Amino acid sequence: MYHGNLAASLAAKLALGKPAVAWNVRHSLYDLQAEKFLTRQVIRANRGWSHRVDSIIYNSRTSRRQHEAFGFDDAKGVVIPNGFDFARLSPNPGIGQAVRSELGLPSEALVVGHVARFHPMKDHASFLRAAVRVARINPAVRFLLIGRQVTLENSVLVGIVPPDLLNHFVFTGERSDANRLMQAMDLLATSSAWGEAFPNVLGEAMACGVPCVATDVSDSRDIVGDAGIVVRPSDTEALAGGLEAMIRKSPPERQALGRLARDRVEAHYRLDAVLAQYADLYQTLAG
Repeated sequence: MYHGNLAASLAAKLALGKPAVAWNVRHSLYDLQAEKFLTRQVIRANRGWSHRVDSIIYNSRTSRRQHEAFGFDDAKGVVIPNGFDFARLSPNPGIGQAVRSELGLPSEALVVGHVARFHPMKDHASFLRAAVRVARINPAVRFLLIGRQVTLENSVLVGIVPPDLLNHFVFTGERSDANRLMQAMDLLATSSAWGEAFPNVLGEAMACGVPCVATDVSDSRDIVGDAGIVVRPSDTEALAGGLEAMIRKSPPERQALGRLARDRVEAHYRLDAVLAQYADLYQTLAG
């Protein structure tokens, strides 16, 4: 939200009185050169202006550490994570079976989900290569991929899955009901190589009782904790190994991990608790 941060600071300069300004940073900063030219300049401008604002809210510890190392004012930083609505996110086996029927997924299949728009930082290619390795030795596994431009019409993804394994993969493209589709998953994987600050998809899946295999990017390790498996990013072999380790677990073991995952999200990332943190901060700034 770098552009919005600058806009807020400029608006405060023009406003009557001295309104408090709180920035929000929801991005990690692994490599400035990976950003677009204009975005790089805006990030540098944020750095120069950061000592003039009242608070800089980060949604991950990694993001705060990276930005403060880059030069953002470390006296203004505070971490408030993303929150999840348990009224909307909860396990529902009935919906899961209905989704499987709609998508042609066998009721007895072990379904591995992946939810992400197509972008280089999401590293879909690594996920597909790992999935192919897993599918070769696990005939009952199916892979459900959800996300904008995540289809076999995408030239970057064409050819990674060999023809004889295509029946193990379902590509839905962009969907507005990803949370509903998560009900059909036995586990969810992320494959991001960089750029994530707080991957919402992990919290959403865990709240639905779905254990996760995640790459070790930004705060993924903190989010997953002991309720899933975390592997090196940009490493097809490591991701395949993580998937295999989760698949080898018995259904009761995966279900127990799913319950632990939901409990972890409820303990650390419940929406009403996160809202209370924002309210307390705003009250402090207003005072």
